[in-house]
Amino acid sequence: MGSYINSTNANPWDQMIVLSQKVINDSFQNMWELAQLEDESPLKNYNRTVRGGEYLKMEIGVPSVQLQTIPKGQLLYFMLRITGGSCYIYLSDDDEDDTHVDWQINNWVFAFSVDIASKDVATDSQEYQDFKSRSGLLNWDFSLARLFIDTSSTTTFSPELSNFADHQQDYNNLTARAKGKFDGFVIDWLTAMHEAGCNILGYSARASVDTNGIIDYDTYPWKATPTSTNQDNIDQNALCYLMMSDFKTPGIDAVSYTGQWVDDNHPATYTLNRSLFWPWMFSVLRDVVKSMVPVPDTPTLYWDNTDKNHPYAARMEYHFGDNAATDRDYQFSSTATPGQWSWTGRNLSSSNQVYNPGNSGDSETIVETVN
Repeated sequence: MGSYINSTNANPWDQMIVLSQKVINDSFQNMWELAQLEDESPLKNYNRTVRGGEYLKMEIGVPSVQLQTIPKGQLLYFMLRITGGSCYIYLSDDDEDDTHVDWQINNWVFAFSVDIASKDVATDSQEYQDFKSRSGLLNWDFSLARLFIDTSSTTTFSPELSNFADHQQDYNNLTARAKGKFDGFVIDWLTAMHEAGCNILGYSARASVDTNGIIDYDTYPWKATPTSTNQDNIDQNALCYLMMSDFKTPGIDAVSYTGQWVDDNHPATYTLNRSLFWPWMFSVLRDVVKSMVPVPDTPTLYWDNTDKNHPYAARMEYHFGDNAATDRDYQFSSTATPGQWSWTGRNLSSSNQVYNPGNSGDSETIVETVN
């Protein structure tokens, strides 16, 4: 990962989540495998009968996405696979016209563009509570946005990426009415995926004060060398969630290529701009330092006189944690050496004085000090 740090740059974005195409498609693979456990799941079988014996029966394969890096008019295409099935569809709406197609369907792919959207999750919802439990952030206060494939948006069919096997030319020559039946299947399936909550790509959690943050999206190409040309449908191509906070607006709505963010060993990456990371990290480290500082307690000192040569008895005690520190104490500051910081503590002391009960002019003082 060291090379990532040295060769990549997320500017001007405050935060960036990079997910490889493989990571996204692995999640759809898991969704599909879970659907196989349900006999009537609409995510694995589609069966619609309309008029006069007209029907569509399809067995759904593993869906996937293909990220686009050339050009970027559409960020991603959804690939809906049909492993088997059959159809009987009329070519006309004329009840007197019996012209139809009666096909066996094997290994078809419907490819269409989809949009990515985000929606705030209500803090009193079960979805919000489930996320807090899964993430382990039970005691944190944050706003949450769901990132998902927007099935309500207009999709654009891609004939180049679609595949109808031995019916390729036949499908291209279908009437608009017949193609509309297949379009209806796609819409029905996307709706079922949405209702099952299977169109969620991830979540973005932000501190509550940052609820007006900006989220954008872009694709990021994988290149063998910095001068290599972009290629579509590579597992290491990535989808980027680009985030701003503190009400700032970036000068661009994309991220420039600076080097690799993902590879086979690191299929996803999260990056936080140093202008946000170091203030946050130093606040955490400052809390650690404060909790580790030995603080002198009032020393125990009393007149004992068991030993005439040492009539006073004493014991020094400390506890950890400087809870009385002010906001100015233990702050980190940069040094003359790039990449190095230092912090300065404060002098802490506690003392006790005890007098000889038989001689007011004789006393003992003990001082505990931490520098």
